[in-house]
Amino acid sequence: MQNHKIQIQMKKLYPKEWMKWHPYKETDEVDHYYTGVANKIYKILHDSYIDEGDDFLVDMAFMLTAWFEDVISETHVWETFTGECERRYGSRLPFYKLDGEYYPDEINREDVMFLIWHYMQTDFGGERVINPENPALASAARQIFDMLCDEFEEAPQNERMQEFYGKQTFGPEDFFAYRNKLMWFHLNCYFNLINTYRLSDDMDMLCRESGDDEERIKMISHSLVVNYSFQSRLNLLSLTSAEWLALILKNNGNENGPWDNVEACGDNIYKCVRQDEDFIYAESLCGEKKEYAIKKDSIDLLMLKAFVSGETMFRTMLVKYGGAYWQNGLMQIKDDKDTDEWNTDINELEHTLTHDNQKAVFEDFMKASGGKFFVFVKSREEMKDFLCNKMKYEANPNMILPYVGKDGAMLMASPLTGLHIQMRHVNCICSPDNPFYDKKAAKEKAFMFVVNPDMIPYDLYCVLWDKGMLPDAALKSLNGYKHGRSLLQDNAVFFSDYFYHKCREKDFTDPLLLKWL
Repeated sequence: MQNHKIQIQMKKLYPKEWMKWHPYKETDEVDHYYTGVANKIYKILHDSYIDEGDDFLVDMAFMLTAWFEDVISETHVWETFTGECERRYGSRLPFYKLDGEYYPDEINREDVMFLIWHYMQTDFGGERVINPENPALASAARQIFDMLCDEFEEAPQNERMQEFYGKQTFGPEDFFAYRNKLMWFHLNCYFNLINTYRLSDDMDMLCRESGDDEERIKMISHSLVVNYSFQSRLNLLSLTSAEWLALILKNNGNENGPWDNVEACGDNIYKCVRQDEDFIYAESLCGEKKEYAIKKDSIDLLMLKAFVSGETMFRTMLVKYGGAYWQNGLMQIKDDKDTDEWNTDINELEHTLTHDNQKAVFEDFMKASGGKFFVFVKSREEMKDFLCNKMKYEANPNMILPYVGKDGAMLMASPLTGLHIQMRHVNCICSPDNPFYDKKAAKEKAFMFVVNPDMIPYDLYCVLWDKGMLPDAALKSLNGYKHGRSLLQDNAVFFSDYFYHKCREKDFTDPLLLKWL
């Protein structure tokens, strides 16, 4: 954010644009009212020192308005998020000290401030980390909150959004109706702007690769959406959209339903074992060998005719819904001419899903290091000595180890991703084993390990943090280093969940790694 802003002609926002963020097509007086609120928010953002592109400010205005509509309409999307924050982190919001004047079922200035931070961080991606206490952000949040306070008593509830999140009638056979609701939530709920941006980026790449093949673009884009809706964890708190929707539906008074225990299976290759009137029974060929009962209703009729019991192999993604598995997205059936290619794919998927090679490397590393997760080396020769003499790995004559500079290198291994050589910011790691540790450098750059998932595998970051090896990590703050350090250290779990798109309860559970802790 800069101290100046190039003035761009303001737009007028219209109800038809507001409808993009709603699961119905026709506008009514409620939509016109909230479009008016969006114009007021947009003006505040436009006049602020938040120096972003105008299209993004329009998106942010609509998102903040949809949040306001959610609170007014008591559809509990935001309350679900703050409740999960409290469960995971002990507070309804990260960053800000919430006193007795924070009301979970009303609008709060801190809510607006967090949402502006989140939307701006979404726009920046991993390019930079925005300080959540930034003065320009705080100023815009204060003005928007004051304006919304004036609107609070007059704002109408949106009965159609209440119906959307209200009593659900989906049964175990209503997978496609449920999936349509989930796809809307994944892409169009104000909660999930990052998913809209990701799809846009993927579509740009797809169009460049596919040229004028509109049919292919349409088919692949649909497959991306249906699979992302179940599997992507770019959302807040790294939960999938299916997990968020289940929590929100519960907070809207729904009892248990088939949406509660949705299980998304990743890409796999299967063999049709047998079939009956309703199901294809298939065995997975990669990872855990397991039989799946797949609803025939979920498979394209032309493809279904090609299935031969005991013979047909196919590749797809499955979703468990209502006690049965449903084919989701694209399906590829093996052609006899492609046997070699399929065998290669099976071998690659097997290695990916089982991590056998990586686990073996991890065990070898931990034994060679004497149980230490991180080994620091001063030179290429030391690196080679550890790998070849201590780990007993045979040197590949074609392998060129990286040059080790004055800041050293760090060797480490993960049971999920294997061996890693860390060359960046090794001098930020505080350990009695690290001769390269530099407190001054650590104050400047150690935060990168917390917020940059390209720095280090998530499970090894968790070990690094838990062993107290990043004590200097701090955000840059106008209030000085100590304040910036407290801001990052107090919110480190949230930051790592947010930027790595992972969380401890799902991604720091490998028994082989835990055995060595």
